[in-house]
This record gives sequence, structure tokens and C-alpha cells, in this order.
Amino acid sequence: MVAITEIQRKIKKLDWSDIREWAGSKIMARGESYFEDGYVSKLRISTKGLIAKVDGSSPYLTLVSFDKKDQLKSECTCPYGYDCKHGVATLLAYCDSIKSKKKVPTTNASDPDITKVLTGEDSDDFEDDDEYYEPEAVRAKGKRGKSESTDSDINSFLAKKTKAVLQELIVSYTKEYPEIKKQLLDEAKVSTGKVKSLVTAMRKEIAQITSTPAWQNHWDGRGELADFGRVKSVMEQLLLKRQYQAVIDINRELVAQANSYIETCDDDGDAGCQISECIEIGFDALSKSDLPDFEKLSYSVMTSLEDEYDLFNASSIVIESIDDKEVWSQLADDLYKKIPKRIKGEVDFSLNYRRDRLTNALINALEQSDRQDEVLDLCKKEAKITGSWERYVSRLFEKKMYSEAKLAALEGIDKVGSKYAGTAKSLREWIIKIADKDKDFETILKIRMEGFLDQPSLSTYNKLLTASKKVKAVEEVKIWTLQYLETGAIKKAPIVKLDASIKKPRHASFPQINILIDIAEQDKDPDRVLHWYNHSKKLKSNSFWYQDDVDRQVARSISKKHPEESIKIWKSLAEEQVALTKSSAYDIAVGYLSQVKKLSHSLGKKAEWNKYLTNIAEKNKRKPRFIKSLRRLQPDKLI
Repeated sequence: MVAITEIQRKIKKLDWSDIREWAGSKIMARGESYFEDGYVSKLRISTKGLIAKVDGSSPYLTLVSFDKKDQLKSECTCPYGYDCKHGVATLLAYCDSIKSKKKVPTTNASDPDITKVLTGEDSDDFEDDDEYYEPEAVRAKGKRGKSESTDSDINSFLAKKTKAVLQELIVSYTKEYPEIKKQLLDEAKVSTGKVKSLVTAMRKEIAQITSTPAWQNHWDGRGELADFGRVKSVMEQLLLKRQYQAVIDINRELVAQANSYIETCDDDGDAGCQISECIEIGFDALSKSDLPDFEKLSYSVMTSLEDEYDLFNASSIVIESIDDKEVWSQLADDLYKKIPKRIKGEVDFSLNYRRDRLTNALINALEQSDRQDEVLDLCKKEAKITGSWERYVSRLFEKKMYSEAKLAALEGIDKVGSKYAGTAKSLREWIIKIADKDKDFETILKIRMEGFLDQPSLSTYNKLLTASKKVKAVEEVKIWTLQYLETGAIKKAPIVKLDASIKKPRHASFPQINILIDIAEQDKDPDRVLHWYNHSKKLKSNSFWYQDDVDRQVARSISKKHPEESIKIWKSLAEEQVALTKSSAYDIAVGYLSQVKKLSHSLGKKAEWNKYLTNIAEKNKRKPRFIKSLRRLQPDKLI
């Protein structure tokens, strides 16, 4: 009885925060509901801990105890296995019995129910438990025994049957289960060499599957998913029988249908994964076939170029296996012919993207066939057509043609920089690399200034400061930068001369308060953080679409210097979440209120905090879920 008394003593010390730290807020809430709904029965206490039966989707046995460090733990026969809602419900039921002065029976450590929990003997398969999300390894642990036992029973049963009886049994199953019949017929056709009819059947199967888009409702699980299982099975059987051409023919059909089909599906990528698995078999067959290497390589490369959803990655099996320079050279000549003639004035992004992919494949073919001398001319020509200046500049840089690379980068910025900000940014980085080699730090500063003006952010600001250190102009650059962020005026730049064509971004509003706050926070200047935050409140037009993020950032940043202001922000954030009236928002609100509690206590204002907590609870007393969530902030003992 001494050990039981010790467990009771430990439980009496617990408060709500201990349960939250042990099980987490979500499981704690579910456990409370299970307790309140009366799901706990047969509650007992022993030297091993609290043992009870908890009903749910199935009845489970749960043991709640303490580890060597006096931390709460529980073990359960539910699929989750440990520290679950059933354990929380058991603990709450015990505490309620003590508070109600109801006697809790004692039991000994050898109680059969305790043994079942500790050995996992009574574990049930998962049915419909929204808490069941443990890793595969844990999930498998609870089910392995049943599966192995079932397989053994089936094997013993079949071993006693004669061949004739087994045949009769299988035929009877084919009548009852059409899928078994299809599987057996497919295997029979493979074994008897009726390959053409099987390929025809698979084409029809693919056409039938792809005629209806696969879909699944993310909320209720309803849907109509694709099933390429038969196609995959047949391809695997044909591959084993070395019927490579048949597998290739089926694969061609899949490749032809894949992109247009996947475009219509809404099934979290399930159909795409199945198709990709089938196509991997197809390219395996292609690599093992007797087809000429050029035909293998050409098909694989062209297929990869049509890959819009990363379905045909297996084409690399073939591409990487061929190292014959003559074959690659033949492919290069063929790809040259496939490049479409330029249409004057053509600026379509999609066409340029496809053309760039084709020329990338051509460049690879030229390099594989030792025709590198053609690559630079091709890149230069294509840069002027598709705007692929980054590719051209990178090739020049690799060849150590630095002055040519710089001129090309400048030309690229001039040609496409105003239209494609990302391309201009990348080209500036190349210019910086070249300037860094020449120790031309003023050019680096100029490029960093232009990049900052083009895309002002904390990141581009920091890169600009780094560049300014090289020319010993940090303070001047800081002043110039902050003046721009505050007013939008592009003043005369220190050290360097900016291009006259440089303009501030379209639709930019000033002051750029979000960046000014970021910089002030980085400088550890809470006064400036608060100044710009308050300024943003005065500007109705300057509310951020990510306002909550800014509010949290500011509240944290000013908490030490301006705790009262920080408390105001945390309170406002919490009250906005409570107003949303949903469980997930209540959890977030309590997180914000915990910051209010922490700061209030640090200021010696515990009474003020308690009054605020009482007021917010009273104001929202019709929201029982929120009131439950508030318990996390209260040190109330369970008993």
C-alpha cells in the first residue's frame, strides 16, 4: 500500500499545466471530453498506477503512472499506444472520484488488465480514431502478431488440399471475384505467349481509367480514385518473361495519356504516383531491349522533355546508361532539326520555356559528344530569342571569359530586366561575382544599390551593407537607404553613380514600414520598432496582409523595453482569435495570453493579470471550449 500512497501523493501535486505538458493541448481536450461523456469505467489503482477501461471507437485498457523522473506517462491498448486521450480521461476520472469522495478500488500488480496493457495483448486494429497518426513502425508493432497468425492458418488449410480441389476452389473464387479472374487470365496470356492481345487489353484498360478524372474529397474521404494496379502487374509479368517490346508498347500508351490525364485529377497525386511506378517498369524494359541505342536515347530524351508533372523521371535510367559519343552526336543533329524557326515578335513565355528545355537537351547532347565548341554560339543565339541570358552568362563564366560575361549580363538586364525581375537579379549576381574577382568593390556596391531599389527587403539591405563595408561607407549607405525607405526619394548615392533610368518599384507605397521594422529589430532598437509600428496604425492604407505576423514580431521585439505596449498587442491578438469562435483559434489565443501572463508577472502585476483573465472568461462564458483552453493558464490543482 505504500507504493499506492506514493502514486496518490504525486497525483495530488498535479495541475492542468502538467497535463498539457504531458499529453499536449489537443489530446488533453479530447481526454476531457471522453471523461465528461462518461467513457471511463472499471477504474482501479495499484502499485503500477491507475488502470481503467475507456470506451471509444472500441473499448481500450489504459494504465496511467509515473516514470523514474516523476513525469506522467500512460500505456494503452488503443492503436496510438501511449500518452493518449484515454490516459487523460482515466487520470481525470480518478481526480474527480477523489474530489467527490468516491472510493477508488485497489488492485494488485498482477491484475490481468494491467498485464494486457503492458504486453499489448488486447490491442485492437484501428477503426475510426482521429488520434491515430503514429509512425508506421509503431503501427506495425501492434498488428504483426495477428497478420502472421492469419497467414499461417491459411497456409495450413491449403496444404491439406489436393491439386484438383485447389483448382476447383480457385475457379469458384473467379466466379465470385472478377478481379481474381482478370489476374489469372492475364497471367495465363503471359505464360502462353498471347502478348499482342494482352497489350491491346492494357491499352483499353488505360483508356478506360484515363477517361474519368480521379478525385477525392479532402474533408470526408469520398471520391473515385484511379487504379493502375492491373497495368502495373501485367507490365511486371511481361518484364519477367523478357517481353520487352510489349512492355515498351504499354509504356508508350501511358506516356501519351499521362500529362493530359493528371491535369484533370484532384487526388493528392495518387494517380501520378501509380503512373510513375508503371513508367519506371517501361524504361527498365527499354534499357534491356534490343532496340538501337539511338532509338532508346531519342525516345527517353523526348519523353523527359514532355514531362510536366515529374512522372517520367525513370527516363534517366536509359539516358545515363548510354555513353556512345556517336549516338549522342546523332541525337544532337536530330535536336537541331527540332528547334522551331523563330517567329518575328514572338514573346510567348510558354513557347520560350519549351524551347529552352529543348535547347538544354541539345546542349547536353553536344557536351556528351565532345562538340562543346558549338555550345557558346547556341547559348548566345538563344539568349536573344528566349531571354535565357543567365545560361549564356554562366557558360561564359565557366570558360573564364569574364569581360564577355559581364557585357552579356549587362545586355541581358537591359533587354529583359524590366520584364523579368528574377532574371535581372540573377544577372546582377553574376556581375558581382566577376567584380569580386577583379576586387572592383565600387561596382559591387552599385549593383547592390540597384538590386535594393528594385526589390527592397531586409535581405537586399543586408547585402548592401556588406558591400558598403568594402568601400568603408557603411554609415553613408545606411542613411541613404533609410531615407529611401522613409520617403521613396532616390537621393544621390554615396561613392557611386547610379543609372539615371533607375526608378522605384511600381505601386510601392512609402514609408516601407515592414522593412523599417525589420531593420530596427535587427539593430536591436525597440524604440524605432515601436515608432514605425505606431506610425503604421495611423496610416489606414498601410495595413499588411500578414498583419498578425507583424504584430507578433513587434510584440516580441519590444517586450523588454516596452512591456506594457507588448501586452496591449498580445491582448489584441488573443481577442481577435477568440472572436473567430473555433477550437484551433482558441488554442492560438491561449498561446498569446500566456505571453500576457508572463509579462504581467514580470512587472509584478499578478492581480491585474488575474482580473483580466476573469474578465475575458466572463465575457466568453458561452464558449465552453475556450473556457477549457484557459485552464492551461491557470495553476489550479487537479485535486
